[in-house]
Amino acid sequence: VVITRNISSEGDMLIPFSLLRSIFRDVLHHRPKSEHNAPESKGDASSRGRDWDGISVESGSSYRTDCSNALVYLKEICEEMNAPVGFLEIVGQHLLGESDFKELNVEHKLDEIVSFMADVFIKSVSTAEGVILALDDVQWMDSFSWEVLKCIIKRKGNLVIICASRPVNHHSVTIDKERWEVVIEELKKLAIFSEITIGRLDARDVREMASVVLSCEACNIDHNFCDDIFTHSGGMPYFASEILENCIKNEQCQRLGDGKIGWKEECLKNRDALKFSNIEEMFLQRLDNLDDITRKVLHFAVVLGMSFKFSEILDLALHVLSSNTEENYILAETLQKALKFAISERILDETVPDFGGPFDGHCSTFTNIVIDASETCDGEVTKSQRDFVYSFHHDTWRRVILSLLLDSYLQDIHKHAAIAIEDRLSEDNTQDYGTQVKLFRHWKESANHVRAAEVALDVGRNFKLLGMNLHSIQIYQDAIEMWKKHDPPIGVERIVGFSPQVIESLNEENLISLVKLQTAMGQAVGSIISRSKAESAQAFETALEILRVAPVGTKIKDRAFIFPIYSGMFFLLKYGALCHPSEQVQIELDLVDKFVKETERHGDPVHYCRALAMQSETFHRVGRFHDAIECHLKLREVYDVDEHSAQVVASYASDRCAQNFGCAANCFVRLGHIDKALNIADYIEHCLMPKMDLKNVHNSAVMVYPILWIWKDQGMIERSLRVLEKYVKEPFEKYFAKDCSTPFLPAFKPTQVLLNTIMYKKGKKTSLDENYFDWAKDFSNLECPMTIDISIGNFSRSPMSISAEICLELSRLTTDQEKRKILLRNGAKLADLAIAGCDGTDGNAKNITAYVQIKPVQDALQGLLHDVD
Repeated sequence: VVITRNISSEGDMLIPFSLLRSIFRDVLHHRPKSEHNAPESKGDASSRGRDWDGISVESGSSYRTDCSNALVYLKEICEEMNAPVGFLEIVGQHLLGESDFKELNVEHKLDEIVSFMADVFIKSVSTAEGVILALDDVQWMDSFSWEVLKCIIKRKGNLVIICASRPVNHHSVTIDKERWEVVIEELKKLAIFSEITIGRLDARDVREMASVVLSCEACNIDHNFCDDIFTHSGGMPYFASEILENCIKNEQCQRLGDGKIGWKEECLKNRDALKFSNIEEMFLQRLDNLDDITRKVLHFAVVLGMSFKFSEILDLALHVLSSNTEENYILAETLQKALKFAISERILDETVPDFGGPFDGHCSTFTNIVIDASETCDGEVTKSQRDFVYSFHHDTWRRVILSLLLDSYLQDIHKHAAIAIEDRLSEDNTQDYGTQVKLFRHWKESANHVRAAEVALDVGRNFKLLGMNLHSIQIYQDAIEMWKKHDPPIGVERIVGFSPQVIESLNEENLISLVKLQTAMGQAVGSIISRSKAESAQAFETALEILRVAPVGTKIKDRAFIFPIYSGMFFLLKYGALCHPSEQVQIELDLVDKFVKETERHGDPVHYCRALAMQSETFHRVGRFHDAIECHLKLREVYDVDEHSAQVVASYASDRCAQNFGCAANCFVRLGHIDKALNIADYIEHCLMPKMDLKNVHNSAVMVYPILWIWKDQGMIERSLRVLEKYVKEPFEKYFAKDCSTPFLPAFKPTQVLLNTIMYKKGKKTSLDENYFDWAKDFSNLECPMTIDISIGNFSRSPMSISAEICLELSRLTTDQEKRKILLRNGAKLADLAIAGCDGTDGNAKNITAYVQIKPVQDALQGLLHDVD
């Protein structure tokens, strides 16, 4: 029987696949073997003879399989399963974190990775009679681990998953609650799910616990003894077990005259000495009895977290104690002895890595066991010893120790922990999610807000590129909390969520860091279709207000960090999130004019080009096509894709400068210069797109979207479809999971369906997907939120105008009159909505490019619908 365990921590919700790392390290060791080589199942014997608490922590904290061996086993599985090229690198990096793969050049969509991870798990345990996954604190499980677990549940029999969670009404969870409830209901219907709420122990439970600890029958324990344990512990399981262990350790109980086990006579004379008001009080007493070295090591341990490797605490100790090379051996030996003593005191547990050798009695082949401290060896720090994992026996220990330490002392240790990680990263050059999040938390807790913000921005950008905007938002919020957590004096109101004293005390570095985080937050929220654009606008406005109020704001000379705010607000203006439509044109013109002047004065070509692109786009949208082209020509004099593209993306999330070429092509079409528009389209396809990062799907979509419709109107349907699939559809499916999103997503399927339909109609496709008809008959598949429809329409065509044309073309391809009538009615309704979003009747400027695309479609639909009716 394969048994493995994982305990999630609060930081894990920011790390994709974090729950699975320790589990996969375990199961990758259980490679399917032939019958005569398969080891016996030790599942039944694994908990035999252990004490009460030993049963609950039987598996310990995983990490036991050597990473290099796990990679070997993973490679074997990839070969056996004919995994696509690159899967070994990707899955190895996601699951093992510390792999030797420095750079991943081949990538696949997250859905495929999730599915393959489930297959790896099932393949690794295929010879086991049963599998038990014990998962603790699952309220902190990341959403991607949950997706893998769902796949495993659906595909694997002989599997038991035990999930323990703190009350979800008191702890935030990363898994969408509605989706969670739907999945749970499905599992309940299949009769494979049950839920238990664990409360306090009653007196009978405490008696049973005492019988396990004291190795006797429950009836052979004195009633007064059990009553005292129950009263003092309040029925809290861990508190009760610790009191019992203390009784044994301090020899406070004995066999009484009636043959039952009870208190010694001297304990009964001083019953108050047995009492503790809470478990913290009892732990404080035990900590006082420790030697100075062990207490110091525990101080290091609480900073590292609930669990840590020996290598981590050794690196930290070397930094804090400034040990020279000659002293390293002595320090390592001192640490080992202190850790052993903490284990003997039931403060820490130790998990020993298994390096793939035969079963030796210390580590079961089928379960990772916490071994006794005496079984570890002193001496030189070997590879195996560096990988030993230590975990706090209970989180109360960590909480109590933390409460004893001064803030300044904790901050200093966190600073050294961060430096130790950075030194290690500079040596092996790995980019691991877990390590990066640890680095962020250490800098945050060290009160170095600037370094913490830098790491958070870097991690958030990487998450955003993977389509994990929710993960980005979480780490940005966590970082912003460094300044927001301080309460203002009584009677003083906050300024945009911050204490006035905090804003007044900001120095230049802290102000820039906070503004950058707020800006990144606005960009991430704005990239999620389901989130309110007003929320994104608030983040940008908060950044500007902080900049305005902070005294140091007027003294900053290099103001390039505020330019992305202009870009973000410009983006939101297109969604109508900042003002009334009647005011929008003038606000946009004023905003971009100020932006152009600021960036021209600043002199950085990256920001100046972005400002010119913004101005050109605004002129295009309000019908000033000559002015838009003039701005574009200025941009072309400065912009160099090889030199500037990556820098533009770093500042503005996508290459807004390169995107302006499509806008210029639209302007030439409106002015009747089709040849010039087609020349720009050629330049976009052959000169710009090959140099864009395909993982940035939103950037690619904005780049090619205008020219798709220019080609379509010129009869070049195949070219439109080919470019759409190459630069938008295929990259989105490759790099994004099914639940991920991007702002242009509502236009993806309608565009593909329309182009395929027209190709079929023109005889360039031999068949048409019949599902298109059913899809188009359902109006909910076609309707798009008005703000999104208008925003996408600003680049060329709106999604609802495309869907309206789909209905028009499909109605011409069916002889079923009822189906035809439904399609025409849906199309007419969509056309009316699309027209309302671009004809200027809402008080905004008329979007001529979008209008001329939908007006002929609306007229055709109304004519055909009139004939049908």
